[in-house]
Parts: sequence; C-alpha cells; structure tokens
Amino acid sequence: MPPARLDWRELSPDRFLERYWQREPWLWRQALPGFQSPITPHDLAELACQDEVDARLVVHEPDGEPSWTVHHGPFNQADFDDMPAEGWTLLVQAVDAWLPAVADLVTAFDFLPTWRLDDIMVSHAVSAGGVGPHIDQYDVFLLQAAGKRRWRYGSRSGSSLAFRADLDLRILETFEPTHEAILEPGDILYLPPGVAHEGVAVDDACLTFSIGFRAPGVADLASRFADAVAEFAEYQGDTAPRYADPGMTRPADPTLIGDEAVAAMTTLLQRQLDTPALLRQAIGELVTEPRVPPTMPDKQIEPATISARIGAGDTLERVLGSRWAHLALGTDALLCVDGVCRQTDADLAAALCVSETIEQTRLSRWQDEPELWGLLAELVSQGSLAWHGED
Repeated sequence: MPPARLDWRELSPDRFLERYWQREPWLWRQALPGFQSPITPHDLAELACQDEVDARLVVHEPDGEPSWTVHHGPFNQADFDDMPAEGWTLLVQAVDAWLPAVADLVTAFDFLPTWRLDDIMVSHAVSAGGVGPHIDQYDVFLLQAAGKRRWRYGSRSGSSLAFRADLDLRILETFEPTHEAILEPGDILYLPPGVAHEGVAVDDACLTFSIGFRAPGVADLASRFADAVAEFAEYQGDTAPRYADPGMTRPADPTLIGDEAVAAMTTLLQRQLDTPALLRQAIGELVTEPRVPPTMPDKQIEPATISARIGAGDTLERVLGSRWAHLALGTDALLCVDGVCRQTDADLAAALCVSETIEQTRLSRWQDEPELWGLLAELVSQGSLAWHGED
C-alpha cells in the first residue's frame, strides 16, 4: 500500500500549525481522498482476542439516564456474540504496533515531530455506539476509516471538568457542544487537548482511527527525572552529592527546618536539574517509552554477529511499534530507543533515527568503529531491531 498523503490544497501544513495546532478544532473534509480502511471490524476483533493487546468493549445503555459499561480484554468470539444489536464499541490501543498497514498511516503526519506520536487507536462501533462525552489531554486526529460517525464537540472551556462518579469511565457530567458534524471515510477531525467531544456511530460499519500525540505531564517528567538522578547517584556511590551545613550555629528551635537548610537542599536539587545529561536522559526515556514493550530475543546478540551479517548484505529494521529519537548532548548525542538512552556520536544517532532500515551503505562512515556494532547488538538484544524477513 502506498504511503498515506494528506490533501493540503485547502490549508498548508505551516498554516495548520500556526492556526489550529493546540488552539482549536478543525474539521478536514476528505483529508485522505478515496481512503479505504486497511483493516476490517473482523480484523480488529481478532486482534482484541490476543493476550498482549490492550482492548476494551464499551456498551452504551440509553434507557433512563444514559450509562456506559466497560469490559476489558482479551476477549473471545462469545463476548462479541453476546453484544446487543446496537450501542457498543470495541476500542483497541496501539494497533500501529501490531499491524503494518495501520502503522503506515504515520507517514501522513510527517509534518509533526515523530517523538510526539503516541499511538493509533482503532475503534469499531455499531449503530448508536460511543464512549460518551469526554475530554482528552492530548492532540488527536480522528480519521473516519469506514462507515459514518456523528461528532459533537465544543471549545476548550465549553464544558465542566466534573465527571460522573457512577461510571467506570471519565464521562463528563455536563456537555455543551457548539459544533456537530457527520464524518465519512477520508474525513479527519482534529481536536487539541481539553476539547470536550462525543462520537456516536451512525451505522454498523463505523471504523475510526484515533491518531494521538502524547504530551508528557509534569508528574511524568518529574518522576522520570527523579529516577535518572537516583540512578546517577547510585552509580556515584559515596561520592554522590549530599546535604551539608558547615558553620552551623546552635538553633533556637531544634525542631525547625530553617530557611538556610531549605535553601541548601534546593540548591542541591537545582544542581542536578542543571545537569544536561540527566534532564535530557529523563526526557528521552519518557517520550520514547513504547506503548507495547519490545520482545527480547532468547539470547544476547554479539557485536561480531551484527558486523558479519551487515557485511554480508543483511538488513536490520525497526520492530513494529519501536520508538526512536535523539537529543544533542554537547558534541555527542543521546540516542533514545524504547525508553533507553545511550550516548553516542551525534551524526550516527541522527542517521539511525532517520530510517526504518539499517544496511551497510548507511553505516559505511562508522563501520570501523567497534562502538557501532556494540550499539546495534544492544538494540537487537533489547528487541528494538530485528533482521529483515525474520520474526
């Protein structure tokens, strides 16, 4: 299947980023003209029956006060046979990590940083199926892949952030949409973070692809940075920085943690924050953490094996769902792959991140460097790279 290409005749990528990105919704009619879904509802149901896949079934009960019930996978065929004639939705996370035809859709969004991509969730809903009015805290492109879905949505501050306490889903207590549209195959609705929205299937063939872009929260960043600092301090052992108070005078109140002590500890932490390698490591690890953890091979791969096979013409390729990014670190770089960062040559890091495949011609500049083969061996051993044509 050829790479997906968005129709930018109505709006340029630069204009989209300037006018809509993280600002307001945009309904993009026939963003992918003639789009045909690469998967069917049956394909999605089969995927939801696998143990490793994150899947949910949400059943909408409209009688009385509307209610929604959520069931978590893995499922079996009997679960789908027991579903009512209408009002249910199957949602499967990270389908791009399992099906290459879905992962290919990522190429349509090459005007955005690749490290911002979270996953492609696919939902199949029968008539009247939906998950209720809700708010997401990330950017999402809602691509209608098959059938039709009616979307209602509002402004970023149009609905209360109070959620119904009687449900196992974060459904808004109040929802005041300002826009409504029915999407057909090839249409895309872009929603920035914080926009209340609700989608309901118009027919039984409704397939929607949610291309979501992650935005790390302060809690996630702080937690990952704390882990990096703690790991570095453990590596330093007894030489790791520690609170000290030379010249201390006798305190009037021994139970009081004085301002000088607080200032000293603040400085201690601030010095760690000002350590570029630690902060960048935390950022790189966080944004490349994969939705689906890689499967490691049965045994460690030796650098000599990598060198020999690449020299013989074999090609390494990224495992589906693997996440790659790099950060500058002085004259070097941090190459971050699936939540693990390694310091390496800046040009090598960029070269490895720019392509899905790794072959001899791409590596010729570094082929005499032992570091290269050790690095590739580690990436194969952690399950992020595999030989082309091999499981």
